[in-house]
This record gives sequence, C-alpha cells and structure tokens, in this order.
Amino acid sequence: MKRSLIGAILLLSTTNAFSQANSIEGKWKMQNFDNTLYIFENGERFTYYCTAGNCDSLYNTFEAGDGNHIPGTEDYSVSNDTITMDYHFGNILVTSMVFSCEGNIVTFVDQSNLVYVRLGTNIDDCNSVSITEETQNPSLTNSKYYDLLGREIEDITTYPIHSLYIKNGMKYMKAK
Repeated sequence: MKRSLIGAILLLSTTNAFSQANSIEGKWKMQNFDNTLYIFENGERFTYYCTAGNCDSLYNTFEAGDGNHIPGTEDYSVSNDTITMDYHFGNILVTSMVFSCEGNIVTFVDQSNLVYVRLGTNIDDCNSVSITEETQNPSLTNSKYYDLLGREIEDITTYPIHSLYIKNGMKYMKAK
C-alpha cells in the first residue's frame, strides 16, 4: 500500500512538473520586442507596454488584471499543443505551439515561427541547435490554408485576414 501511494505521488509530481514547464501560463515577451509583455492567465491574455528604462524590472511588478495593462484582453484556450486566441471581431488565431528551453521558449509554428520568451529567460543559455530542430520539424508545419472560396493559399502572410485553416482534419477560421 505504501509503495502504491509513494508511486502515485511521484507520478503526480512528475506530471505537474512537465505540464508547468510546457504551459503558456505566465509572463512572456515576443523575441526582439522587449517593450511588450503578455501575461497569459486563466484563459485571458493581458498586454503591457514599457516605454523607457529597465522594462524587465517593471514587468516583474505587473500582475494579470492589475490595471496597468492596455484596456481589454484576448481570450485563449489550449488543447494539447494548439492555442486558440480570440482577437475579437471575428479574428481567431489557431496555431501549434512548440516548447523548448525547458518550457521557457514557445514557438507559434503556424504564425511564421513567432517566438515568445518567458520573462527572465536568457536565450543564450538555451541550446540553439535543439530550438532549430524543434521549430523546423516538418510534421508540425504540414498545415494547409484555404480562402473562403475553398482555394488553397500558398503564402498565408500575404493573404487577407480570414482564411480557413485545416489541421488533422479539423477546420478553423484563422486570423492573419
């Protein structure tokens, strides 16, 4: 009985450690955009801006919903490796996420490999070879895009806001 209980506790603690490391919850900056912070918490994304000084120091003081964020939030949900964000007015983002650097870097694969870095992470400490391998995994980038008339779109970055996104047989509306 004791062995079963200890085994269950160890399993739960390992599962929680993994899910926390690969979670979008927390404070993130887009790579090369140090003046913007996003806090993902409980299905809402809050946006903060910093105009001068040590932004990271300021960002560490912010908490989700503390009134320092720009007005409004974006709702999001996560299912497995896919995040869906509602940018409002019919603009919905659906993209695969690939975590690396012990969960401190997340790449939005279907958005031209947009990279978010967890606040306080030194990218130089991460192994750039493993990041490159993960973001270039062809099985993660086999998505197809269609316009509203059903025509396949070759270059989604030059197309108007709404298109149809098909992944694993499921259809989604996609924002640019």
